[in-house]
Amino acid sequence: CWLLLPAFSGFGASIPVMRFTMVALGLGGVLLLMLFVHRFRGRTEALLAGVLLVVDPAFFFPTVCDWGAFVPSFLFRCAGMFCAGLWWQKRRPCWLALTGGAFGLAFLNKIDFVVFMGALGIAVLLTRTREVAQSLRVNRGHWLAGLVCFLIAGSLMWVNCARWFRSILAVQLGARAGELDTKLCIVRSALDGSYFQRLMEAGGLFHKMFDAPSGVWTPFGWVLAVAILILVVQAVKDARGKTTGWPLFLLAAWVISTLGFFVLPEAVRIHHLLLTYPFPQLIIAAVVAKAWRFQSPRALELQAVRLAGVAAVVGLLGGNVRALRMTQHFVSTTGCRGTWSKALERFAHEIRAQDEIGVASLDLGFH
Repeated sequence: CWLLLPAFSGFGASIPVMRFTMVALGLGGVLLLMLFVHRFRGRTEALLAGVLLVVDPAFFFPTVCDWGAFVPSFLFRCAGMFCAGLWWQKRRPCWLALTGGAFGLAFLNKIDFVVFMGALGIAVLLTRTREVAQSLRVNRGHWLAGLVCFLIAGSLMWVNCARWFRSILAVQLGARAGELDTKLCIVRSALDGSYFQRLMEAGGLFHKMFDAPSGVWTPFGWVLAVAILILVVQAVKDARGKTTGWPLFLLAAWVISTLGFFVLPEAVRIHHLLLTYPFPQLIIAAVVAKAWRFQSPRALELQAVRLAGVAAVVGLLGGNVRALRMTQHFVSTTGCRGTWSKALERFAHEIRAQDEIGVASLDLGFH
């Protein structure tokens, strides 16, 4: 990842430098997301979204162990959302130009960023159609600046677009056999927090990681399902009142990005599913914040709704922290297995005196 170059140049190329840099960039993305949510939804939802992201195993381990597949995309998507929010409120061209630049850099990092960008764009159009149409007429220069910055920032990736679209449209006889099953397993293991525990136990063998059950589990999937149902009810009420807002935006963005993950060819790794982030956390945060702000003349009903919201957050945080500790304990006690163990290290130590032999490990993230 090119974002590692300044850190490697200043502090040397090492695993601690790589991990510290990626964690810092990942937390920078979380901060930008929280600032974005705070501007539009308030402090409670911003804090909830940030905390839920940080302790999510599907977010935590890619951030700690990543070397380019996820963290840059997440950082720039959050930066783009933050700048877009500032433009929406202040209507200054510099903010839309920065939005285009941030999204262009995310696109430059990995071409599959179009899934997130498409989901975000369609969700905005569904909820703010008139405002966007009016802005396209009144603020044409702003949109042009954003488009130019996007094209420049992501210019080097455009050469891969033709090959990528051909891969989507081509009839791949048998080439994608079993891909849907793998994606469903990825979704299930991300929702129950077991993805990285499974991967470590399988020694990095992706084709075997779902063969056996895992002892790691979190209630994230169930909490998200309940939150989605509540938001659907709220979105229906908004539609009957001829209003569209945050619930529809979150639901549309999550549904479209999830569909994009399943449509995306050869998207069979956790960083592909993370193209849906941070929408799941924003959905849960929106519902919990709504429960906390719930008003009722009946004290028992009021306390029950608030207690349910608090219980969901506590249970989710506790389950995620437990999953993190179990996975980390397995890694620290066993040193992992197979190619992701310390076997290469021990082998290199044994032959260190033989000048004619050299060993190179390219897996900086997990080795």
